Amino acid sequence: MTKTVWPQQLAGTVKVDMEQWWEGSKKEVGRALYASGLSLEAHAKRLCPVRTGTLRASLHTVQLRWDLVEVRDGVIYGKWVEYGTSKMAAQPYMRPAIYSSAPERRAILAEALDGS
Repeated sequence: MTKTVWPQQLAGTVKVDMEQWWEGSKKEVGRALYASGLSLEAHAKRLCPVRTGTLRASLHTVQLRWDLVEVRDGVIYGKWVEYGTSKMAAQPYMRPAIYSSAPERRAILAEALDGS
């Protein structure tokens, strides 16, 4: 009597296929997250108050990992403009950008998840 080994082979094939799918999905989701960050950056640049233009020019998107993207400012005073100080009223630009770009960012992520 011969021993059947196909279930193990099939399980191995499924495991390899799932790993390949997961790696491909991670790449797609990572790209979508970065595109989402760029959308947020664009909205923030439109809403950013301008005195010299340095704050607006310093806004940039950074992908730290496949699943983590940040939109940052490159100046020390960005948080003071956003939240204000005891001597200066707040001029929020990032928080309103988060809300105004939400539908666009949702659509970007939904497209990536539907396609993967």
